[in-house]
Amino acid sequence: MDPQGTMGLLFAGYVTGLVAWWKPSFALPLLVGYALRAVAALVHFYIFPLPDGLADAVTFERVGAEWAHDPARLGFLEEPYSAYLISWIYAQLYAVFGRSPLLAQSVSVLFGTLTIVVVAQLGRELWSESAGRIAAWMAAIFPNFIQYSALTMREALIWFFVLCGFLYFARFLRNGRGLDFGHTLAGFAAASAFHGGIGMLLLGSAITAALASVSKIGSSQLRYLLLVPSVMVTGLVLWYAWYIGAVSFSYIGTAGRTFDPETLLALSEYGQRGGSAFPDIAIPHSVAEIFWKAPFRLLYFMFAPFPWDIRSTLHLVGLLDGVWYWVFGWLIASNLSSMLQRRDRFWVLVLLCFGIAVFAMGTANIGTGIRHRAKFAGVLIALVAGPLAARFGRRTVGRRSFSDLPVMRGTR
Repeated sequence: MDPQGTMGLLFAGYVTGLVAWWKPSFALPLLVGYALRAVAALVHFYIFPLPDGLADAVTFERVGAEWAHDPARLGFLEEPYSAYLISWIYAQLYAVFGRSPLLAQSVSVLFGTLTIVVVAQLGRELWSESAGRIAAWMAAIFPNFIQYSALTMREALIWFFVLCGFLYFARFLRNGRGLDFGHTLAGFAAASAFHGGIGMLLLGSAITAALASVSKIGSSQLRYLLLVPSVMVTGLVLWYAWYIGAVSFSYIGTAGRTFDPETLLALSEYGQRGGSAFPDIAIPHSVAEIFWKAPFRLLYFMFAPFPWDIRSTLHLVGLLDGVWYWVFGWLIASNLSSMLQRRDRFWVLVLLCFGIAVFAMGTANIGTGIRHRAKFAGVLIALVAGPLAARFGRRTVGRRSFSDLPVMRGTR
């Protein structure tokens, strides 16, 4: 029995209970999601390792245990925007409670469970109350979410903060409040502290918000006219700080390095190893090939492995994961007109596509792609929850009427 780990899981359960009391409409999927994640963590710790649980997960936990005995490492990180920020968090816990991998796992269990609420909130913001409930259930049982919420990795924290960024971005698009845009930047900045690639969403959200605000000026809403300069200045400041090297993110570095053709090619080939590497059709070897191979790269990033790529049991797990994304893609494509009817859905979809394109460019391995595409799964779930609610939801859906939802083909 691991008392520290048990304490961590119980604390995660306590926080889950408080959130369920605060958000009663999402309480059941939240509690079910916590139970699934806690059981997965116990299985990984006591019975057998889960997929992807013996590589980076072991390294992050081991580094955290080493830092717990190093006073210099327990202080502020020299590079706070680091892949090992999660190890620093483990080190703080281990310094107080002693080493316990299950305690470290409970951090992922907690944030993986809280992710359910943010997905539900985003689904409700974009569609309706019933869409929010459907999004909550989908996030609760989504296999990739359960898997990585049980491992000593940074994924659950990244999902949570990325989704917070998207949630406040959607709210900003609806009400034009500058505070919501500030929360958007804070969410993406927190996520980029764990993975530098998310830093591109900081710039992308500033550009997208400026374009969305400009498009709203014609509706005689003065606050959008006032927001445009401030949002654009924010974007320019972010860009300039990144360009001159005052801000640098892990993996992508500064703007000068990121947009260098040689760097782009190096990023596109990074991780291309073993039986899980993308095929040559998705790997550019020159600047010209970056453009015409981009569609194949996006396909492999979002949907691989394909049946012809299966070489191990882990690939079979990835194939099942890919089925979810095929369903997401079909639901979005078949209901695209409804997605584009409201400006918040449209601009959220634009920012989502930008984020996916950035990570597809820097991923060349099927296993890594499965992990990275999950960073955007919560947004996809929120977007497809509306069409699903139109088919399966109640006729009365809380804040918005049923007519606000799209009608799937074959209904009515």
